[in-house]
Amino acid sequence: MEKLDMKEQKMEACENTQDVSGIPVEQALEQLEELIARLENKECTLEESFHLYKEGIGLVQYCSQALTEVEQQLVILNEEGEINGF
Repeated sequence: MEKLDMKEQKMEACENTQDVSGIPVEQALEQLEELIARLENKECTLEESFHLYKEGIGLVQYCSQALTEVEQQLVILNEEGEINGF
């Protein structure tokens, strides 16, 4: 019975994915590293791995979008002559 409770707790943790919008990119990257470590641990069930993978994809998309926005801002600043040598 205890194994079932632990499995349910793991599943709840996987299903309770958080909204990452508004958190610093550095924090999102740390969360992504933690997810990768959990996946590499190989102690997750297939279903748990799927949920972790899904959460990781969301973090990657968030980080990618945030980095694209910063890059666009730098290009604009560079075109206006405010940043040289970028």
